[in-house]
Amino acid sequence: MNIAHKIRSVAYKVLSYIDIFLGGIENGTAILCYHSFESSTNRYAVSLKKFEDQVSRIYSKSGFVSLSKALSVNKSDGKNNQVLLTIDGGLKSVLDILPITTKLKIAVVLFVLSNPEKADRRELDTKEKFLSWSDIKHLQSLGWEIGCHSSTHVNFSNLTEKQIENEIVNSKKIIESKLGKEVASFAYPKGIHDERVKDAVKKAGYKNAFSVLPGRVTSKTDTFDLPRTIIDQTHQLSDFPALYSKSWLIFRR
Repeated sequence: MNIAHKIRSVAYKVLSYIDIFLGGIENGTAILCYHSFESSTNRYAVSLKKFEDQVSRIYSKSGFVSLSKALSVNKSDGKNNQVLLTIDGGLKSVLDILPITTKLKIAVVLFVLSNPEKADRRELDTKEKFLSWSDIKHLQSLGWEIGCHSSTHVNFSNLTEKQIENEIVNSKKIIESKLGKEVASFAYPKGIHDERVKDAVKKAGYKNAFSVLPGRVTSKTDTFDLPRTIIDQTHQLSDFPALYSKSWLIFRR
């Protein structure tokens, strides 16, 4: 851990202690975003041991909630202290966490690409293999929610109309045809989007979309801009649950 990450870790704890001191109830559901579970130098690859320790700690401190429960609970009262687990990319190492998520009965939202063969590897920054459609169907049969993470994970900064059609609209149709089930959720690659992209997601028929903006999901949250906290290999076990505490998320914002 470098000096910047040590300072960040201290900041997590200081701000979480402020929450405890003020005695406030955590507002809304925290959403965490993972990517890979292989042992590699990729910043977004979290080892299996770290993942198990992290989710076990979360489970003991608050617990996990499904996407539908998270949204319905927050529409009613906007207050709870649970976590929604999401995974972006549809990478093969996701299969390795099955014993852990099954044991703890964690409802997972997995975002996959509709055309992984043509994935923008530069944007993904990984050479890891993707899940097969058979793998994804198996995860779906276990209760995992499958969402769309675009067609090829291109940079969404300056999409053309044709790219929007391919990355947002056609990708939904392809995944639905492969899985035989409606795809209701979309995750913006790297969280990059603007109003034009958001409008395209709405018009395509998605019910919600995920960003990587700081915050928790409450009754006031835009469901097409659901906030998430990305977890990577720089995070330590001691950072949980402080890294998604109310005060830290306000500080990030």
